[in-house]
Amino acid sequence: MEFHWLEQDGNLTVAHMSLTQAGPKVSGNYSYTYPEVGTFTGSLNATVQGNTLAGTYAESDDDTGLFVFTLSENKNSFTGRWVHAVNMSELDTSKLTWNGVRK
Repeated sequence: MEFHWLEQDGNLTVAHMSLTQAGPKVSGNYSYTYPEVGTFTGSLNATVQGNTLAGTYAESDDDTGLFVFTLSENKNSFTGRWVHAVNMSELDTSKLTWNGVRK
């Protein structure tokens, strides 16, 4: 199954994301542009449990970290958090948001 999302983070950037699900495993790619900085790409690998998707991301500028998305009941949007870290406990307290709506 493939999903396309528009994402807005705290910097008001817009990203395009495509996710593919095979059983409980989800992988995908995204891209976004920071004005006056450039375009970045990234990949996600995660596991679905109920309406929650949690996993890792890696970006073209060598940034890596963790994320968690919670899918809305109508499955047309998600809310999420992310963090530059390898420790899941840091994600639990992250104030960095990663939200999206189905395109």
